[in-house]
This record gives sequence, C-alpha cells and structure tokens, in this order.
Amino acid sequence: MESGTERVRVRRKIRIVDPAIQWRIFWSVIVGCGFLFVVFAGLILRLLMTIKFVLAFVPPEELKPVLDQAVEATAFTVMVSLLTMAVAGFYALALSHRIAGPLYRIKSDVDRMLEDGRLQGIRTRRGDLVDPLVFSLNRLISRCQIIEPEVEEEEAGKREEGETGA
Repeated sequence: MESGTERVRVRRKIRIVDPAIQWRIFWSVIVGCGFLFVVFAGLILRLLMTIKFVLAFVPPEELKPVLDQAVEATAFTVMVSLLTMAVAGFYALALSHRIAGPLYRIKSDVDRMLEDGRLQGIRTRRGDLVDPLVFSLNRLISRCQIIEPEVEEEEAGKREEGETGA
C-alpha cells in the first residue's frame, strides 16, 4: 500500500458522528422492523380470531386452557418481535457508524489539507464501508502530489521569464 493509506485501528468515542446520515439509516431499519412487527401482530390476531371462532363450539370448562395458551403464544411473539427490533436498531446504529464515521473523517482530512496545503493520504479503520471511495481519493491525492511539483516548477519558470523579459 501507499504511504498514508494504511488502515489503522482507531476507536471513535462518539457513536453519532453525522446525525443526518446515521438517523436516516437507523429509522429505515426500524421502520422495516416495525412493518414486520405489524405483519406478525396481524397474523397473531388472525390466529386468535380463528381460535375464538373454534372455541364457540367448545364447552366453557375446556375454554380457559386454550385461551391461556393463546395469550402465552401472543405474548411470546410480541416479546420476540420487540427484541428483534431492538437488535435491529443496534445493528442499524453500528452500520451507520461504519458509513458516517469515515465520511466525517474524509471531510475533516480534506478540510485540514485545504487549510495547511499539505497533501497526505486518508486513513480508514478496518471494517469501514467506504473503502472504495477512500482508495480513489488516495489515488487522486497521490496523483496531485506528483503533479504539484511540476506545476510549481512551471509557474516559477513563467515568473522568471516574466522578470527577465520585462
């Protein structure tokens, strides 16, 4: 790898780096899980309605154990659905961190290069999801580092010609 483009192990302390990107990813996953939750709840409701219809023909003394089992099954399904949504939310936050974090790093590195005028490679952490972008940016930076001295020499030559020609 080129100098300055190696991956380093840097742990970010802040989980919400770029709220605009991260919250969009987070809520997309949560809404998707919520949709699944509604589908599961609808299926359970349908099951309960079917059980209620069937129980209309069951004697009352046999009714209580069947209803207890239906309530337990419903409560279990709701708990599993909520747990799934919580896990999906954590996953969405972690995933968004692997996207928004490197974008934040790229922006701050580019801003720093613009301020101090020194070109240097952008580093990423292992597991970040924008590696192709960082690779292309580092290639661009390397190309600019090669071109920059040539441009400076050319500009210096033009200035010298202007001074001697005047």
